[in-house]
Amino acid sequence: MNFIETSLFYFLVVLLSAALARMSENGKSKAGLVAAVVLLTAVGGLRSYAVGQDTLGYKEGIEYFYAYGTTMWNHTFSVPYGVFTSAVLHICNNYSFLLVVESLITNAFFAFRLWDFRRTASLSFAMFVYTATVFPLSMCLTCQMIAVSLVFYATRFLEQNKPLLFCAWWAVGALLHASALIGVLFLIYYLFSNKSKSRSQFAAKMLASVALLFLAAYAGSKLVDRYARYSVNESSIGLMVFAQATVLAIAYFVSRETANVAPVESDGTSRLKANRMPLVFYALGILASASSYVIANAGRIAYYFTVLGPVIFGGFVKDARKIKARFCLGCFLVVWFLFYAFYAYLLHTGLGIESYSFVWMG
Repeated sequence: MNFIETSLFYFLVVLLSAALARMSENGKSKAGLVAAVVLLTAVGGLRSYAVGQDTLGYKEGIEYFYAYGTTMWNHTFSVPYGVFTSAVLHICNNYSFLLVVESLITNAFFAFRLWDFRRTASLSFAMFVYTATVFPLSMCLTCQMIAVSLVFYATRFLEQNKPLLFCAWWAVGALLHASALIGVLFLIYYLFSNKSKSRSQFAAKMLASVALLFLAAYAGSKLVDRYARYSVNESSIGLMVFAQATVLAIAYFVSRETANVAPVESDGTSRLKANRMPLVFYALGILASASSYVIANAGRIAYYFTVLGPVIFGGFVKDARKIKARFCLGCFLVVWFLFYAFYAYLLHTGLGIESYSFVWMG
């Protein structure tokens, strides 16, 4: 497909995924959400090897690891990721099969985590934002987005007061991609938001704080070391940082002024309060994106936080109770996210997804 055809194709995929997710809006059935996952898995997994700057390069590296059990060169990808891809290829030695599996993992974990927020956010709008702003990244940054999806899904265990289970998932993500180490911030937030004042809790907070300093520094050095080749192309996305902050502020103001203050949890937690954690980390993600101006690709750690955007904006739309306010806010955000996706991923990008084709199209 040429540039215009690709743009229209992505536009239709975004709208269709949101429409399918709307079938699950009542929160009773996941059927629509599952259908959206199948759609995105097909688009992401059955793409031509020319779609995504890393797709073809990783194919060579993955097949080499499958044959010889080692990477072709330093920093190709982590050994655990090589083991994972080899295991999949042992099931079916076809690179497209691997891409389908990876796409399924990424989209499923993202979508089913969004399902957890169905009472506090519009599921269809959350899926719209996800497909427009997060999904395109998975067609190039495949390994990292798997790690991001694992950490994102794992945050549900912190809400269930199961920090050890979160750590297990987080560790798997970090083994696949070192940048996932930044996910320790979610654990820090959990520990400090916990009102327990016991000595053991205090000690855990201190240990986690120390770990944060080392892990954040290590993750940052890994990103700068591995992805310097993206610095020129992807830094253009940083031009959108201030626009993102402005849109966030406008949406927050509108939703707050027309918010539904009725409780949605048994403990009387309001929607705005329930979405506080995602809001804090999404704002942090915007700030982290700006770091690309100073350190090449340091903004990549932002992905672990900006993926909360679907939750945040889905919540804003649901909170805008007045029909006119909800309609105006929804239209404003739809236009913004479509513009953002077009500008950041198709016009000014190093992702290499601006000319889409299916694998059988060459």
